[in-house]
Amino acid sequence: MKKTLKGVLIAVIAISLVIGMVSCGGDSPKSLAKQSYDLFLIGRDGSLTSAQEQKMRELQTKVEALSEADTAIYREEMQRLMGM
Repeated sequence: MKKTLKGVLIAVIAISLVIGMVSCGGDSPKSLAKQSYDLFLIGRDGSLTSAQEQKMRELQTKVEALSEADTAIYREEMQRLMGM
């Protein structure tokens, strides 16, 4: 019971952080990279909710609309966040 409650609490906190970051992040390449990375971290075990999957699709659309220069900034930021 305690393990389940702890897991739910961690998931709620993580989702709240992502929603908070997404709501005030804007559409700059670095912000889009951070939002994408945060959703990647939550979903890496395959546990994205349908709302999170929708947000990921929206982010993908925004990334595809970036200029060539902004796309380069986005990629550099993703590499930095992923430790590559």
